[in-house]
Amino acid sequence: MFERLSRQARAAVVSASVTALDEGSETIEGLHLLRALITVGPTTPAALADLGADVNAVVAQAEARTKHASTRAGLTDEDVEAIRTLGVDVDALLAKIAADLGPEALRPRPSGRAGRLRLTGGGKPRFSMTARKSLELALRHTMRLNEAHLSDAHLLVGLIRADEATRSLLAEQGVTETELLEWLRRDGGQGGGAVPAYA
Repeated sequence: MFERLSRQARAAVVSASVTALDEGSETIEGLHLLRALITVGPTTPAALADLGADVNAVVAQAEARTKHASTRAGLTDEDVEAIRTLGVDVDALLAKIAADLGPEALRPRPSGRAGRLRLTGGGKPRFSMTARKSLELALRHTMRLNEAHLSDAHLLVGLIRADEATRSLLAEQGVTETELLEWLRRDGGQGGGAVPAYA
């Protein structure tokens, strides 16, 4: 799949990986990808601004939420939801652990090498299930359009369709999936021209 990424899409994936690693996260989440798409390409910030979102607020909120997630003892959003379905108040549990053992108990543990996080894949964060699903949907979308490269606009489509955290954050800014897809269809991500099949 990665050989099909456009230059900007590849830069977004790399940026999301670096950000996740810098935050001490074992996974690259959808919000890491959203932040990266805003940082590296013109499509996402243009779409969000045109739809009335405060792009700086989106970045700040996404950053705050991913940093909060990295203090959850390495639990992904999927892990937290699974635990909640068992009737456990995850936030209360984590607060109790932090109170009893200190906040360091909630941070990912270093591996045997000093200063290194215990991460999968040779020291690189892995994609969360929703981030992986976002990439999968982006690739399917690219193939359905019979396009050679997966662009940053395709990544945005996959992200808005697969990642609830991204949809929720954008909804708080007044941006819906329907509006975003309509903007991409109308204004597109490829040279500003219309992209007919984004919906």
